[in-house]
Amino acid sequence: MGLSSFYGDYQDLGEFEARWRDLASKLGARESVAGHSVEGRPLWRFDFGRKDAGAPTTLLTALIHGVEVIGSVALYDV
Repeated sequence: MGLSSFYGDYQDLGEFEARWRDLASKLGARESVAGHSVEGRPLWRFDFGRKDAGAPTTLLTALIHGVEVIGSVALYDV
């Protein structure tokens, strides 16, 4: 799962999920399901950073349109 393959051809859903879960695991993020698509697929949520009620919250989103995978690649690269 080298980074170079991530920036080449479109990856399938399994590849994206594996990369995000790997990153979340390495950074100690919390994973949950934020909801479901109209087709019943889970919409994954990853919370990075410490949970502090006084800290500001920032929302970063990707794959707003399911076929536009570049959003997920760009967010992953941040």
